[in-house]
Amino acid sequence: MNDLKRFASSATWSLALLIGMTACAPSVSQQTQAAVPADALPLWEVTDGHGTVYLLGSIHMLRPGAYPLDDAIYAAFDESAVATFELNLDSAVAAAPQMLARGTYQDGRTLATVLPSELYAELSERLGGLGVPVQAVSGMKPWLIALTLTALTLQQAGYETAQGVDRHFFDRAQAADKRITSLETMDQQLDTFNGMSEAEQIAFLRATLDDLGESIDMIDEMTELWKRGDAEAIAGMMTESLEDQPNLKRRMLDDRNQAWVPQIEAMLRSGETSMVIVGMGHLIGEGSVIDLLLGRSHSVTRKAAAAAAR
Repeated sequence: MNDLKRFASSATWSLALLIGMTACAPSVSQQTQAAVPADALPLWEVTDGHGTVYLLGSIHMLRPGAYPLDDAIYAAFDESAVATFELNLDSAVAAAPQMLARGTYQDGRTLATVLPSELYAELSERLGGLGVPVQAVSGMKPWLIALTLTALTLQQAGYETAQGVDRHFFDRAQAADKRITSLETMDQQLDTFNGMSEAEQIAFLRATLDDLGESIDMIDEMTELWKRGDAEAIAGMMTESLEDQPNLKRRMLDDRNQAWVPQIEAMLRSGETSMVIVGMGHLIGEGSVIDLLLGRSHSVTRKAAAAAAR
């Protein structure tokens, strides 16, 4: 049980990573391609005549040495009275027991009895390569072991949640005594996965194992694209990630994007300036938060790097 707790703690942080970065809508819409400045940042300004909301696309795990970011990002943050994240990061730290309760079988089933034999064998081999005996996580549901695999693989490659863009600005928001809010609760994020059918969970685990060998190279490349603000290239990389799992795409992106837009519109009506920091995958492509806001006639402007603006 102690092993399960340790691995669930790792997976807690990979929730946001997977939800925000491993999936994207199939294409970048014409609306979101419009008016992309030279030296564009992963930062958008949304206005409606009352308030202003900055939307910053995040990578939730980075290697040390990623900071500082462009001055224009810090200027938008400093201007904002409110900092909003997908999840309250302080509550996420304490969420491992909650994730463990939701993500493990309570009826005696195990991965060995649920997974097809060839998939279980592949999982055992992959975990062994990470120094984890499969027996230590045998009680996990397929969705939780998939998240854990990704978290452990990235951690082994030097990626740290403590270096993620969310954590960076969450700590700065606390230090600056800004009001901190969140778009979701941990229960809502867990429901994204725990609400999947067993067949969908197994398909998700299989896709995770299929992509695991290339995941580090992909995140490395996406990180460089993110630093350059090249949302279109990121969208191109992500096109196939959920092609065969439309229900998971709906859960991970579409439903959540639609739920967030009214909250962002409420921030605009408040008359305050806010910064909303969410996974980059939520801000690019058809059906993204940006696309939905444009469709509701809000003014959305892509921001350029500070050096380009001078």
